[in-house]
Amino acid sequence: MSILIDAVRKYDPFGEGKKQAGRKDVLINQKQVAGPNSGVDVRMYMDAQSLEKLLAIARSSGVQRVQLDNVGLHIKRYRSPEGHVYECWSILSGNPKAERVPLLDSLTNIEK
Repeated sequence: MSILIDAVRKYDPFGEGKKQAGRKDVLINQKQVAGPNSGVDVRMYMDAQSLEKLLAIARSSGVQRVQLDNVGLHIKRYRSPEGHVYECWSILSGNPKAERVPLLDSLTNIEK
């Protein structure tokens, strides 16, 4: 499964800036690989079927997000006949699942 990332956009497409209510996590490090200012031609593609599957899983979550565990990258580097070098990146992960919210889950269990 791979994900098309529009590196030109300046918003937070994956909701990384959003935390679950009550979370007090402290940012201790961050890093970026490639991106719009890296000078590297990096491409990612995702088919509509994969996007629809992830969206359906996200919609089943109380916070409307899909969770991918054990995430990694598979990177292939190509050279065109004209000599242009580019990379195609794919995201690897375990099975996607709806992000759980312990507070919402506990409220749901009380109602049952």
